[in-house]
Amino acid sequence: MRANHFTIEELIDKETFESLSEEDAWNLFPDKAIQMIDGIREFVNKPVTINNWKWGGVFQYRGYRPPQSTVGAAHSYHRQGKAFDFDVKDMTASLVRGLLLAHQTDPLLQWIQRIEANVSWVHCDLGVIPEGKNRIYMFNA
Repeated sequence: MRANHFTIEELIDKETFESLSEEDAWNLFPDKAIQMIDGIREFVNKPVTINNWKWGGVFQYRGYRPPQSTVGAAHSYHRQGKAFDFDVKDMTASLVRGLLLAHQTDPLLQWIQRIEANVSWVHCDLGVIPEGKNRIYMFNA
């Protein structure tokens, strides 16, 4: 599955992009992960920045993280193609988190499982929700 609102370069790092075909790169992500990030983009209706290395930016590990990456935890959902860190144009991370939580029943947001709290960006993933917790579980890393 390919995203409607993102290029593959926005979702993977430069080294992975250069080493895989575009088809193989898209296959790094479960369909639900692509539906999750596309749904978020449609819901906020503003530009969403994940990776921007292709255009001279500093971000390249905010989507998929390859096994050799030293960014983040060794068993992060990013390494499974199930997590994204992002910023929304003209919105604070706190505001975005609040909107996602307040509207979690919106069908566009149905695939978000977890959101990381207290960071200056937004992290959403398809991680496991602890038993008895809300559908969108807010966690601290």
